[in-house]
Amino acid sequence: MKLETVASGYCFLEAPRADSDVLWFTDLLIGGLYRLTARKKTDVFLADSKHIGGVAINHDGAIILGGKEGVCWFRPESGKT
Repeated sequence: MKLETVASGYCFLEAPRADSDVLWFTDLLIGGLYRLTARKKTDVFLADSKHIGGVAINHDGAIILGGKEGVCWFRPESGKT
């Protein structure tokens, strides 16, 4: 098996979760929630939020995050928490 780097420039990646053709992950130290698409486009959400260590994808598309402050419910389409 040959591995392929699909994203770089991060510090401490956590919580990878796949949803259809999207990969969600966080950077514990730099901060942020990231969405990597099949076309290798990366979007960042909650850029100032550090220590996001847990991610779950809800059935309705909301992202549930765990971190220092507790649990957060995030809707990527609206940006609301």
